[in-house]
Amino acid sequence: MMCVLRSTLLIFAIALGCYIRTHAQSPGFANETQAEAGSIMQALGANMSALECFDMSVTEETSHVAPEDDSGIDFVNRWRYVCNFREGVHLVIASHRMHRFSLTSDTEKRERFFRGVFVDKSKREAWLLITGPPGQIDLRSKDADSFDRWALQASGFPEPRLIGLAPYPHGFGAQVSLEEVFRNSFAPPFRVSASGTGVKDRMEIARIKDMGTEAPALAWRYLMDMERFVPLQLAFEFVRKDGEVARKATENLTWSDQDGMMVPQEIHGVRHLSPRRDSKQPILEHYDAVLTWHSVNNPDALPVVDKTILSSTTELMRLLKEANDVPDR
Repeated sequence: MMCVLRSTLLIFAIALGCYIRTHAQSPGFANETQAEAGSIMQALGANMSALECFDMSVTEETSHVAPEDDSGIDFVNRWRYVCNFREGVHLVIASHRMHRFSLTSDTEKRERFFRGVFVDKSKREAWLLITGPPGQIDLRSKDADSFDRWALQASGFPEPRLIGLAPYPHGFGAQVSLEEVFRNSFAPPFRVSASGTGVKDRMEIARIKDMGTEAPALAWRYLMDMERFVPLQLAFEFVRKDGEVARKATENLTWSDQDGMMVPQEIHGVRHLSPRRDSKQPILEHYDAVLTWHSVNNPDALPVVDKTILSSTTELMRLLKEANDVPDR
């Protein structure tokens, strides 16, 4: 089960790795069109980077069927994020429910488990819950300034502030700040372009990363709301050398204004998966996530959290339920 979840988080890891490795220098844009596109998307980055502390819940439902394997699977994941990037104190917890079933018989399997991470940068402590009692993450070699980013990356949890930049779910980055991730994502060596759509206040932004003479290029395409500078649709593609396009994921996103900040509210997406190397046809996995923001940039509104919560199933369930209007299943 953990392998399935980690595989989902790593679907687009190659994409994140591409722009994280460009952090040393960001040369100037090649032309005015690239500069315009980069400025538009960096406005999104400035908004997401300004989410410095928040209390937020996610309810995520994911499902697919694989006829070649005579199987189907449904996930219901519930997350609670209590994150304070100002102080470097974070609690992220999740409840995962999995239902695996046969397409031709009554065979089925159900599982449920909890995960979590607690980080306190000032104390250089990071505790991870996967199975059994929480264990401490050894990050003694990491810089104090980036300690919490390394701990969150090690947890394998999705980073909500990357919604809109990369297909959901995408893990936390550690090597560079969120501001640098956005800035470097729309600067060379990425090729960035902007074009009108014929619809008022809508623009298409594309960024493409060439991966070598033989490998297909990676392309991200965004339909931007130019009044709020947020993406309404995101597509991730492989573009082969002959021009053939292989769509890997498509998302439709809704946003809301939370105390002057634009925050993602709903994600409705589909990704193309290959269950095995020898699969003849990819399968479509559908995912829907609803995000509820209980507080944004109000540290006094954050619940008090500490590492002991990871050791208490009762506390985990209380935190997951108390801030979520969706009934438990």
